[in-house]
Amino acid sequence: MMFQGLEDVLYRNDGRALRRNNNHDVLDYVSSTDSVEDENIQLISDLAVAVNVILKSNPGLLDGMLDKIFRFHMEGIELIQSGRLCGVHSSRFLRKIESNLNSYAGFIADQQYLNTEETWWLTMKYQCYFTSAEMSVKTNPRHSMHAYNMAHNASHAVYNTFEDSDFDDRTLWCGRWYKSSKRSAVMGERIDPRHAARMSSFFASAAHSMYVLTRNKVWAKRAVRGYTKFLDYFSTNLEPRMCNVMNRVETKKNWIEAFV
Repeated sequence: MMFQGLEDVLYRNDGRALRRNNNHDVLDYVSSTDSVEDENIQLISDLAVAVNVILKSNPGLLDGMLDKIFRFHMEGIELIQSGRLCGVHSSRFLRKIESNLNSYAGFIADQQYLNTEETWWLTMKYQCYFTSAEMSVKTNPRHSMHAYNMAHNASHAVYNTFEDSDFDDRTLWCGRWYKSSKRSAVMGERIDPRHAARMSSFFASAAHSMYVLTRNKVWAKRAVRGYTKFLDYFSTNLEPRMCNVMNRVETKKNWIEAFV
C-alpha cells in the first residue's frame, strides 16, 4: 500500500533531487513495505531513482535494506516482462524503465558484493548491467557503453573467482568478460575513442586468457587485434601516465603473436 505522501514527494522531485528532509518518506516506505508488485510501474521507477540518490549520497541510511530494494527492482522488471502493462504504456516507455531498473539493480548488486563478498552478487551485477546495456544500445548509446563496462568488471571478477574451478565455468565467464568488454569498446568508437582504446586492452586480455584456456588460435588473433588498437591509440595520443601500461601491453602482444 502506498505510504501517504511518498507519491507526491517522488512526483515533485522526479525521484532525483530529494531534499534531505524527504529522505525519511522514502526510507519509511522501504522499511514498511514487503513488495511493490501491486504498485504502478512509474512509482516503482521513481522509487528506484530516489533510492539510488540516497545510496550514492548517504549509503548508511540504507543499511540492512539493500536486499529488499534489489527485490523491488526485480519485481518491477517482472511486472514489465509479464505483459500486464502492454496497452497501458508504450513499449518504448516500458523498455526504458526496464533498462533503468536493471542498471539500478546492478549498482545495488555491486554494493552488496562489497558488503558480503558473495560471488552471487557479482553474477547479478553482470546480468543486470549487461541486460541494461543490451536494451539501450540504440536509445542511449553512452549509457550502453558504460553499462557494458560495468558488466565487464563483474564478469572479469567472477572469472577470477573460478581460477581453480572446472573448465566450463572458467570458459563461460571468460567469454562473458570478452563479450562485454568488446561491446563496450565498439560502443565507444564514436562516443569516446579513449574509452574504446582502453576497453580494447581489456577484451584483448580476455581473449588472451581464453587462448591460454583453449589453445584456439582464433582467440590469439582477437587478443592481438585488441592490443594493437590500444597501442595505436595511445601511441598517437600520448599520455605519460600510460607509458608503463603500454609497455605491459606491448609485452603481452609480443608473446601471443607467436601463436597466431
